[in-house]
Amino acid sequence: MGTSLTGNVNDRDKIGTKKNREAGGREVPLSAYLGMGPIHFSGKYTKRRILPEQKFTFSITYPKTDEAILVDALSLFAEFGALGARSRNGWGNFKLISESGKTQLLSRQELYDKYGEDIGSIFEIDKKYPFKLGKSQAKPLFWRIGTDNRWEKAMKRAGESYMDLRQQKALLFPKTKTKDVQARHILGYPITNHLLWDWGGKNGRMPSQLRIIIRKYDVQYHAYFFHLPHKIPKPWNAKLGSELSVWREIHKYLDKNFERTM
Repeated sequence: MGTSLTGNVNDRDKIGTKKNREAGGREVPLSAYLGMGPIHFSGKYTKRRILPEQKFTFSITYPKTDEAILVDALSLFAEFGALGARSRNGWGNFKLISESGKTQLLSRQELYDKYGEDIGSIFEIDKKYPFKLGKSQAKPLFWRIGTDNRWEKAMKRAGESYMDLRQQKALLFPKTKTKDVQARHILGYPITNHLLWDWGGKNGRMPSQLRIIIRKYDVQYHAYFFHLPHKIPKPWNAKLGSELSVWREIHKYLDKNFERTM
């Protein structure tokens, strides 16, 4: 319930730009980098969207016998979920707050204790969709990117950090040009200037397992990377090593540049 303010079509974003080597070194609007489609590559919105700081009240009626599973589902959404277009890239994040005296949601720690699994064990199971929260070295696959006092600034941090990761040559790019699957494809498909016909060519799609989450605590916006691991639903190139080995290298980069956190 409640009325929300929405932004107009053709509004220009206020997140900022960054040079993108894959785009010929041009300054690319970070909003388009994180939200291509709903946002034109020029940085203009092509759809209406709910503006930051909007508040809603909603209620759910359910049988008492379903309370535990519903609380778990809402808690997972509150900590890791989002709604709408490009929701894996920081858009559509909501903060859920239980009313005083009502059923309280589980904390991130409680969710990892309940649903967490070592990434090595996750990749031993041939499921090509999320089914567990990943851990490595007994720590969650959850990294704090940074904190700012405005949503736009937190998104800028996240967009810059994500672009930096995806342009790591030694980590994700082959030493010589190839038409085969490259390590960087594991972060999502399609990729600029590198189509894979056995992944569907121009029409192929594979969303990234590495997600961006923006959460507001008190007056600060916190940006995070969150890896929800599983095997990819596409043919993999065994010459690159296993999917797990590639992800472990990505995790090393994230551990070096960001803070692993609960």
